[in-house]
Amino acid sequence: MQRYKIGQLSKTMGVSTHLLKHYEKFNLVSPIKDDSTNYRYYDVGQCTRIITSKKFRNMGFSLKDTAMLVNEMETEAIDDAVDNQIKALEEQIKELEHQKYLAMQYKQDSQETNHRLGEWYVEEVEEFYFIKQTDNYELLQENTLEEMGENLLDGVPIAKSMVWIKASTFTQEDSKYHWGLALESKKLAHMKQNNFNFNQNYDNVFKVEKQRAFVTFVKVEAPYMSTGRLIQEIVKQYQMFDLMLTKDVYAEIMKLENVEDSEVHYFRVIIPL
Repeated sequence: MQRYKIGQLSKTMGVSTHLLKHYEKFNLVSPIKDDSTNYRYYDVGQCTRIITSKKFRNMGFSLKDTAMLVNEMETEAIDDAVDNQIKALEEQIKELEHQKYLAMQYKQDSQETNHRLGEWYVEEVEEFYFIKQTDNYELLQENTLEEMGENLLDGVPIAKSMVWIKASTFTQEDSKYHWGLALESKKLAHMKQNNFNFNQNYDNVFKVEKQRAFVTFVKVEAPYMSTGRLIQEIVKQYQMFDLMLTKDVYAEIMKLENVEDSEVHYFRVIIPL
């Protein structure tokens, strides 16, 4: 039987010599060593093993699993392994689609923030749930995300970081606010498809009904609550309407950036009508 050097086999099969040497470590190809020349030679039969190995590698099997499939398993076991791989790939596709959705959400948020910065408009704000995680600057000790068993962080930026500023902050100079995470009710369906189970039956979960609101986008240097910068910026922007802020205000954190060693946060400000 005709024998070929590794370079000849590499060119014929269109694979690198490095790959063939790697395959050899896993017994996917078996060269014959000529002790007199110290060369390794391959016969034509190795081509079939290379092609079979590439079949499984192209399906996403590891080299270790590919070696088992090629060298050890019978047809029924191979079929079972392929069925399991299909299921695993379907899960990976689902996860990648979720990640793509999140990336598109971030891009949409960023573009809207840039386009509408400083602009006021009236919008029908969708119903959302707010999970309160602080009273002013103090973290809540009960009903934490860990205790609730929620994977809400897996949903950001669909779920958004939000500051809920109480009306008394504007009317009585009595600063009261809560920081937490917010999620639109209509986005729950997508989250549930990704194994997210939202339980609204906790004392720190509040439903904010769908309503018309003044909406704008502002940017503020951090820290923005302890310094009062966010509140001052909202009041400053709202003064153009010559109206008093008499209702709770919701400020979604859309994104942040670093500018000249300062951290700047962008907010979507919601003021119910």
